[in-house]
Amino acid sequence: MKKIAYITGTRADFGRMMYTLKEIQNSEELELQLIVTGMHLSSQYGSTIKEIEKDFKVNSKVEMLLASDSGSSMAQSLGFGIINITQSLKELEPDLLLLLGDRGEMLAGAIAASHMNIPTVHIAGGDISGTIDESIRHAISKFAHYHLTSTKEHANRLIAMGESPERIEVVGATDLDAILNMKLLSKKEVEQTLGITLEPSFLVLTYHPVVSEITSLELQMRNVIKAVHEIDLQTIVISPNSDAGSNIIQNVINEQGKTKVHVFKNIPYQCFLSTLNLANVMIGNSSSAIIEAPSFGLPSVNIGSRQQGRTRGNNVIDVEPDKNMIVEAVRYALNNKRFLEIANKKNNPYGQGDAYKKIVHFLENIKIEDVNLNKSFYDLTNCHLNKNLI
Repeated sequence: MKKIAYITGTRADFGRMMYTLKEIQNSEELELQLIVTGMHLSSQYGSTIKEIEKDFKVNSKVEMLLASDSGSSMAQSLGFGIINITQSLKELEPDLLLLLGDRGEMLAGAIAASHMNIPTVHIAGGDISGTIDESIRHAISKFAHYHLTSTKEHANRLIAMGESPERIEVVGATDLDAILNMKLLSKKEVEQTLGITLEPSFLVLTYHPVVSEITSLELQMRNVIKAVHEIDLQTIVISPNSDAGSNIIQNVINEQGKTKVHVFKNIPYQCFLSTLNLANVMIGNSSSAIIEAPSFGLPSVNIGSRQQGRTRGNNVIDVEPDKNMIVEAVRYALNNKRFLEIANKKNNPYGQGDAYKKIVHFLENIKIEDVNLNKSFYDLTNCHLNKNLI
């Protein structure tokens, strides 16, 4: 059996990969090895390793998250991650390392694996966002030996970065696997899980720090909270990730004091998706507004630069972190019949909800002995670049 190691560091990546991980776990040809790190091991972020342990065996726990949320602590955490993930890989001896997206934990794994001659498969490469996350994503892609992308556009972007088309497959976004296959909770079940009564109309808010904008982060978040107060609807707030500046955002949230605003460190993924299914508008700068929300027909107000450049569905309204602009956009999303009709068509550019099957099929069929670890740059100066490279 091929041993497939996967590194998970956040509630977000684990939720998006849940169906893929279960499919690997159920495969007769693959053995899943889970390396759990980052926010999962922190009580500050809800100790979400407990959710993982309900359905999966955890093969290795890797401490790498420092208490501080500064840029320097992020860099130091990456260093610790490389050291400790290297030790885990040394002990587990996987045949392949599977990585998702753009988190520092994934980059630490990519760096470690490349120096240990462990082939790496990167899911969701080639996407763009205009922040440090994009740089991390592209760095992981340059270390990776194979790429399983969400869209053809992302695949072509990887080719433009010098990745060979022979190493790339388009599988769709794993985010949609759970949405289109998981049994969602009823309103009553969501209320029981959250411990609140949902009002007829409510918002979901998630706002993460942008590391390069840390000096304006407090003002941004205060404008978001002022907008929420002016809109005056019940709001489900999910705490930010562990990137530099997260404490700034959390402090503003904790100070706001309105009874209609309910704050959660973490919401289990099934409940999170079910909440989106029931909500009226999602606001903030989470990728969930871009990738998951379209499948629910959920209008989304995307604030600021964090999702800049990403492919969007017709459910998204982009605004600056300005109180008046946010209020105007949310009211438009709540009341404009034409916009609501378009959003309700649920057109999602990120796939059909079968990425997990395609990923596992790829993993089952790859021959480890045939993997060429010496990547060569695919030079487009001698090729004709067009939209049909993949």
